[in-house]
Amino acid sequence: MLRAFNITLACLFLLVCVGVNAQEKMGVKSESKVSLKVKAEAELELAAKMAAEAEAKIREAQKMEAEAKAQMKAASEARAKAQAEAKAKKKEKSGGLLGLSADLKVRIDAKLEAQLEAAARSEAEAQSKLKACQKLKAQAQAQEKEAKETKAHGLYLEGKAYYKEGKKKKALAKLKASTKTSLHASSHKAFHLMGKLEGEAGNQEKAKHCYEQAVKIKPDFKKAQKALTEINASLKIKVGVSLFGDGR
Repeated sequence: MLRAFNITLACLFLLVCVGVNAQEKMGVKSESKVSLKVKAEAELELAAKMAAEAEAKIREAQKMEAEAKAQMKAASEARAKAQAEAKAKKKEKSGGLLGLSADLKVRIDAKLEAQLEAAARSEAEAQSKLKACQKLKAQAQAQEKEAKETKAHGLYLEGKAYYKEGKKKKALAKLKASTKTSLHASSHKAFHLMGKLEGEAGNQEKAKHCYEQAVKIKPDFKKAQKALTEINASLKIKVGVSLFGDGR
């Protein structure tokens, strides 16, 4: 009797342990989904902020470029005018510089020289502005690229979260948006998951394309390699069955 009671008690204890373990696993899974969504939201928010900053930098660079080009044009025109005046003065034979006092000649030459120096300084400033503008543009483009990569990764995380929730259509939509936005550190995983979803939906050709893209991005990605091998074999069998059915 005591032995039977002990066995019953042991069984109950085992069932409780299994139940707790299952709850813990479910908790981890649930936490994983929440964690993915939180990370996705954070990355998408960061991407939007980065994109806005990059856009502001591009506008600033465009403004600087326009100002620098206008300054360069004005400086070039001033230099050309001063050079033309200097050349005209040198060509005068009489009644011009030759008929003027030495002091006045010096003052005229000094004025022309000052104009040329001012034009040269203005051109140098404009060149410096253009270089700064190019640097700002490069920074903006790099930030814009990073923003796209961050957004793409955020969309991938959203897709992964939806997949874990069993919302396959939403998952596929997010993954497609991710791969269209930009390549990122997890692009190969995004294509692999897309392939899996397309395969589950019966779209084997689309699935194959996704797996090919995953392998193209990361040639040593074993999961995608295996999936591609399997789907190629499946498609060959399908073709064979079709040909057999046609009596060829």
